Amino acid sequence: MKTIGRKLLVFWLFAGCLPAVGWAGLESEKKGDPAIETPATKPSEPDQRGERQEAPKTELLKPRRWPVQILSAIYGTGGKNADVTAKVKEYVETLPRAFSANPVDLGADPNPTWNKSLHIIYMKDGVRREQRRNENERILPESFYGPQDTGELKAWLPQSRWISEAEEIQFHADGTFTTLGKEDAYRWEALGPKKLRLVWSEERTLDFVFDYTWSSFSEVENGRNVFHVLK
Repeated sequence: MKTIGRKLLVFWLFAGCLPAVGWAGLESEKKGDPAIETPATKPSEPDQRGERQEAPKTELLKPRRWPVQILSAIYGTGGKNADVTAKVKEYVETLPRAFSANPVDLGADPNPTWNKSLHIIYMKDGVRREQRRNENERILPESFYGPQDTGELKAWLPQSRWISEAEEIQFHADGTFTTLGKEDAYRWEALGPKKLRLVWSEERTLDFVFDYTWSSFSEVENGRNVFHVLK
């Protein structure tokens, strides 16, 4: 009888404590009791498979533009001339735009009914240069700022990028150029102020000429193969 009583007492104590322990555990968990430890959940690692990595961005540079200063501009013929320096400075330096060597654009007619010429003296990157233009000849600001000899073309192209329908290329100062998406380097050579040779291989060596604004160049043998400067 005593044994049965002891077993009932143990059962009662055990059954009565369980709810208390369970409730205390819940309360501790709600309050953040440090005694109740919950397993830390690690943040999920991003799955790199199938993700496309962006190519490193390279600086986009435009072709070099040298500082230009108009020193003098004389328009006339037969000893009858007009100083049109201020007008030419406006067209080239102040508000660059195309103009013509005629009385309307230059604001003077020193010898009416006669064909005249325009003689311009200017400084470009510290070097004195000259241009002579005939009557009604169209003149672009780019003709002053763009390359005017082989050496200037060599200094003008590096780091600029150009694009055609088939590919995008970038010129480098060491005489090489690269193609977007390829690691190989190819050779380029300035043949004059407006002529360029690109060498991909012995089988693919092409000559190109620039347009009058130096904003594009086209293949000599195939005028449809044109590269445009990226702006």
